[in-house]
Amino acid sequence: MLNAAGVRPTSLPIGKLLTNRSPARVPRYQRSYAWEDEQVSDLIEDIKLLLTVATGERGHFYGGMVAIEIGDATEAGGTVYEVVDGQQRLATFCLLLAQIAVRADELGAIAESQAMPEIRNKFTIFAKSIRKEFLYYERYDVTEGSESEQPRLRLSRADDEVFQGLLRGEAASTLRASHKLLEHAAHLLRKELILERAPDADLYASFDSLVRIRDAVIRDSFVIHIVSEERANGYRLFAVLNDRGARLTVADLLRSHTLEMLDSVPDLCRKAAELWDDLLADGGDDVDDFLKAYYTSLVGRRPSRDDLFDDTKKLLFSPGVASEMVVQGLKDMGRELGSFKSISKGVWPYVGEQQMSAVTEWDRARLGRLVSVLRHELSTPMLLAARAVCDEAEFAELVHLVEIFAFRYKNVCGAHAGPASGSYYAECKRLRALSSDAKVNFTKLRESLRGLLALRAPDLVFETSIANQLHYDAGNAAKANIRHLLTMLEDYRSWVKLGANGVPRPARITVTDLKLVTIEHLYPQSSSPRDPALESHVNRLGNLSYWEPSDNREAGNLPFVDKLPAYRASKVGLNNDLSEWGAWDLTALEEREERLIKQACQVFTI
Repeated sequence: MLNAAGVRPTSLPIGKLLTNRSPARVPRYQRSYAWEDEQVSDLIEDIKLLLTVATGERGHFYGGMVAIEIGDATEAGGTVYEVVDGQQRLATFCLLLAQIAVRADELGAIAESQAMPEIRNKFTIFAKSIRKEFLYYERYDVTEGSESEQPRLRLSRADDEVFQGLLRGEAASTLRASHKLLEHAAHLLRKELILERAPDADLYASFDSLVRIRDAVIRDSFVIHIVSEERANGYRLFAVLNDRGARLTVADLLRSHTLEMLDSVPDLCRKAAELWDDLLADGGDDVDDFLKAYYTSLVGRRPSRDDLFDDTKKLLFSPGVASEMVVQGLKDMGRELGSFKSISKGVWPYVGEQQMSAVTEWDRARLGRLVSVLRHELSTPMLLAARAVCDEAEFAELVHLVEIFAFRYKNVCGAHAGPASGSYYAECKRLRALSSDAKVNFTKLRESLRGLLALRAPDLVFETSIANQLHYDAGNAAKANIRHLLTMLEDYRSWVKLGANGVPRPARITVTDLKLVTIEHLYPQSSSPRDPALESHVNRLGNLSYWEPSDNREAGNLPFVDKLPAYRASKVGLNNDLSEWGAWDLTALEEREERLIKQACQVFTI
């Protein structure tokens, strides 16, 4: 529980907060900078309202800021303030003051070039006063016999270097999502608040405008500064407070929780903070998406809708977990987050020495098809579990198994995801329970998925669904499914021509990029002359094939018989097969469609 006895609230303008309650430091359990355009623009609008009246006539309250007062003998005041809540606002105010100083320097340079020493001197002293009073302070180390200029606010390790560079007016090297947000916040403050009020044209008026903007920040902008003397309160206060609309993610809360667990072990706490910095490099929302899949892959069920934090904490970071295991758990999360990012983007997650000669580029391309074309996110937790224990060949087998199943079950037949998720989650548990040297097989999963196809996507349903739904004019999803189906039939064409005996075997020779595939209408969409018998059937599967990028596609709108030479010369075997029809009519179209659907039933089987 929070101890209220050591908590002191005080109403302060931003100027006094920066001069009297500094140096301020963002502790390691805090999240990175998170304000986006909406929050920065809100602050800008608040400042603009203050500019409509004279200094002191109106104030604006920006909520509470919470800090822990920490004794520090190396500081002249003997105190450092750890920012628990409010770093987003405080950092943004500092960026605004820095941008005011930068603009004053720029206008001072213009004044000097125009031989206006009086106003140049005003700009110079003004910029210097902002930096000396509100952004930096002089630190004197008597023991070392040294003095140095130090920032009044330091952000977390992940953000501070970029933040300090922006305060100095330097270009940022944006390596993380939070770096880009900091840079964009500074840009927005400069563009929407400062430049339009302090142009180059009238230097004296611009000087007055900069002074007024500064005063709106340091004198008319207020916060309730809540200071606690007990450091242990910091973690708990952080976990229950929000920062002006910048929502705390589950990852933010887990970071706070794990660092609180390790607070009595400084070395491990520092290591955990570094691991969290790496985990959160692309933002907390991405990590939350990962945590949902990771939790599911570990326990074989989805976390409760609103209990991801509690469920994950209980599973991985419960109070009884040893400190070393907390750090190891974060290392495991970092490794699996990398796999999750690859899998979620359809990028093959085995590289370098992890790859095996038995796995072809065709095999590796199946993951992109599953994720980007079929959009089968339901399998992600299972693939994540598989990546942790499978070699590349085993993983490739699983991906293609799911690709075959997903296309038939979900994309074409539209069966409900619930039963499939049950099969996937059961496989998650089996995979996570395997020892490191166990041989992986997917016999039980295969049996389960085969049963679902027999029940919910049997041949008759599959055939009817293809004929009724895979029309070229039925929308983008149908077009993607048509491309996938035709290219898969091409990949299995040799096996089909040899009798389609035994387990379906793809050629695994050509990797077809669906982005480069052009759908070919055998009876053209803009045919001349027109055939009334085919007009209403132009978008049916039986009338469709495709061109490879290297094929000659110029014949597209010619009559069928005139396109036969191009079909025979095509790199696509399905096009070569068209030469067995000497003419293209409704009978030929229906005959070919029946053949393609029969082949689909042979290929898309488990």
